[in-house]
Amino acid sequence: MSRQLDNLRQQALAFAGELADASLARPTTREQWLEVLARLNKRGWLGGGLKDLSEAGAVLEGLARGGADAGIPMTLTVHFIMALWVLGNFCPEQSDQVLGSGGLCCMAASEPKVGSHPRKIQTRAVLDGERWKLTGTKVFTTGGPLASHLLVLAVCGESGEGRDLGLFLVPTSDPGVRVEEMPTHPGLEAALHGATTFENATAIARLGGTGTAKNGWSQIVRPFRQWEDSLLQSWVAGLAWYQTRAALPGLEKHGISELLRGRLIACTEALATLARDAAASLLDEQAGVSRESLIARRYSFFEMLRAMEALVSEVRGALPDAPPSELAALQGLFNQLRFAARSRETLLAQAARLPG
Repeated sequence: MSRQLDNLRQQALAFAGELADASLARPTTREQWLEVLARLNKRGWLGGGLKDLSEAGAVLEGLARGGADAGIPMTLTVHFIMALWVLGNFCPEQSDQVLGSGGLCCMAASEPKVGSHPRKIQTRAVLDGERWKLTGTKVFTTGGPLASHLLVLAVCGESGEGRDLGLFLVPTSDPGVRVEEMPTHPGLEAALHGATTFENATAIARLGGTGTAKNGWSQIVRPFRQWEDSLLQSWVAGLAWYQTRAALPGLEKHGISELLRGRLIACTEALATLARDAAASLLDEQAGVSRESLIARRYSFFEMLRAMEALVSEVRGALPDAPPSELAALQGLFNQLRFAARSRETLLAQAARLPG
């Protein structure tokens, strides 16, 4: 298995070079992205040819090691979690249709002004015969303009005990679905986001349980961030590897010691090892592994990233002049660290409240 994953990483690294040669390493338009997806689909890397999330993680890491813009693996991370994990566990009968579509499967939970707050979302799902019909608006859907299918969080009913929140699989080809591109985030122009309007749109499946206790929100949307964090580490580790190797010649030229340079390399190797284990931890989630163990495996990566941030500061302090641009680029990783740290504290608090 390890050799197979190593081969996938190397193939994805070379594929990133092919994208660069075709001026597709930083796709900022829908047309460019569709070409990237077509190339990924041809290799089976949109999910159909990947066995599990460890293989998906190897592809993400390889793309980042090869210099693909972070927007590519960032967008694919959501798709892989949706298509390989969520559908695989909660709606396997629809997996082949989604994986064979050539498009992305994306999470549509957030709404204008309220995010995905379970008490405030307004999108509604009404049972019409045997089909659920959805009406509402979703925003900031990562990969939304490229989606063939959306997993949509909607209110199915309310009672004194709370809200029944369902998660529904909706094809974007449905006449009641309209997806529009949203302005991109500065620095993340290659990560397209969508705003989607549903007008009596037909869902082809409901995922998770029903009622106010265990439903689409509690079973899928709430733990989604932890699943996503477990896989995004793959490309963050690849990006750390890529940027560190790019910075090394300049650091040597500026007189940074062999020991400090070696410690930077050691950090990137440790990050890769921890990221690969975090992706593998998803496969153990339903195998009786304790929640404490899973959390430790998924978040030790970010502790190592914190150590790398301190080391980069040490290296910058040893430079006689302004740091090379490649070293400065490493600082972008630590924005992800701070974001993940905030997410982690929320997740730990949530895990403590969940029943054993």
